[in-house]
Amino acid sequence: MRASPLRCPPRRTHPPQAVRMYVLIVPASVPFVLLATVMGLSWWEDRILPAAPAEPVDHPAEAPFVPAAPARLAELPRADTALTREIARR
Repeated sequence: MRASPLRCPPRRTHPPQAVRMYVLIVPASVPFVLLATVMGLSWWEDRILPAAPAEPVDHPAEAPFVPAAPARLAELPRADTALTREIARR
C-alpha cells in the first residue's frame, strides 16, 4: 500500500537523557543571562541615554573643622613588659 503524500511521517520522541540534559542547561545559564542583561543596560545607559547637564558645585557655607592641636595618643607598653595592673590601667 502506498503512503499518501498528505500524511506526516510518524513522530519521533527524544530519549529521556536528552531532555534531562537540556533541562540542566537552563539553570546553569541564568547567571550568564543576567550578566549579559546588566552589561547591556550599562552600555545602553552610557551610550543611548542623554547625559545629565553639569551643575556647578556648591561650596560649603562654613570652613571644615581643623583641630587646634593634634590629639595625644597614649603610650603603648613594650612587648617584653610583663602585664601588671599598673600597666593595664594606662
